Amino acid sequence: MFPNSIGLFSSGIALAFVALSCATTQEQFESEHWNTKKKGPIPTYLSTQVEVLEPRMLPDSGVYYLYHVSDGADQVPDIAKKLRRLYVLGIDISMAWYRPPSFGCTNPRTGSSSDTLYSEFLLLHLEKRNESVQKYNFYEIARPGSIPCPYRISIYYPQFPSEDQ
Repeated sequence: MFPNSIGLFSSGIALAFVALSCATTQEQFESEHWNTKKKGPIPTYLSTQVEVLEPRMLPDSGVYYLYHVSDGADQVPDIAKKLRRLYVLGIDISMAWYRPPSFGCTNPRTGSSSDTLYSEFLLLHLEKRNESVQKYNFYEIARPGSIPCPYRISIYYPQFPSEDQ
C-alpha cells in the first residue's frame, strides 16, 4: 500500500510540474512577444455585431487569412487581445470577423436552424500579404464567396489612440 502511495504522490508532483511549466510558457510567450516588431501606438480592436454577414460586406481588395482550429483546441478566449498581439508581431490587421463555435445555426431573420456543428470562425483581412501570420495558425484563402453560419458575427476593427491622449 505504501509503494502505491509514493507512486501516486510522484505522479501528482510530475503533473503539477507539467501544469506549472505550461502556464509559465504561455506567460513567457505573452511577455516576450508583446513589443518585438511594432513601434509606436498599438490599436485597440473594437467590435460590433452583425445579424448576417454577407460576402458583399467584405472588402474586394486585400488578403484574407482564416484561423485553423486544431481538433480539440479551445476557442480563442479574447479576440481583441489576440489581434493586438498579432499587430505587435508585425501583422497589420485592417478588419477581422469572429463567430464562436456553435452546435447549430439559427437564421435570425427566419428562425430556421440546422443541427450542423460549426467550428470557431476567425477571418483576418490584411491590406498586404504577410506570410508570417501563418506561424500563428492562419492560412491564406481567397476572398470568401460564402460564409458558413454567417449569423451573429462580430466584426473587429483597429482604433489607434489619438495624439492628444
